[in-house]
Amino acid sequence: LSGTVIKTLLPDQSEVWLNSESTLRYPTSFSPDKRTVELTGEAFFEVQSNPEHPFEVHTGDGVTVTARGTSFNVNAYPDDPMIEAVLQEGLIDIYYKGKTLPVLPNEQVSIDRISALFKKSAVNIEEKTGWKDGLLIFRNTPLEEVLRKISRRYNVEIVLHKETSVDYGIRATFSSETLPQI
Repeated sequence: LSGTVIKTLLPDQSEVWLNSESTLRYPTSFSPDKRTVELTGEAFFEVQSNPEHPFEVHTGDGVTVTARGTSFNVNAYPDDPMIEAVLQEGLIDIYYKGKTLPVLPNEQVSIDRISALFKKSAVNIEEKTGWKDGLLIFRNTPLEEVLRKISRRYNVEIVLHKETSVDYGIRATFSSETLPQI
């Protein structure tokens, strides 16, 4: 859906917030051995703990995020250059092309779609998950990324007519502003 955030309850009572232009596929009931969902776009998960039945998020790029009871965000829009997983609480593992990387709270793992390289970094959780509460939070964010997120949020196409080699870092927080105000 464009310009909308949807919250839903999964069959195991885990909660999911689905960002605009995102889809989540899941069964009406999970299998006995694991809980698996398929994500295109971005979603924030609050997964019910069940160590015997791990929770897996699969993206169309072959990335799997495995959790056993945790709060985390996965950003896997097909047109973004990176796939990102951010952990708020608990523990998750990222699997991609034979590599596994554990993620701790307040960490982000970014995977470059072209090179398949992993990058782990500390992160501002609110900046990465504020969208689920209606906020767009940018802290030294590249202009290109800001425009991409605003485009999704307001269901518009934004074209940057003048290319520049300067990498502008944007610092702003938007909540209820209209597109013309932004």
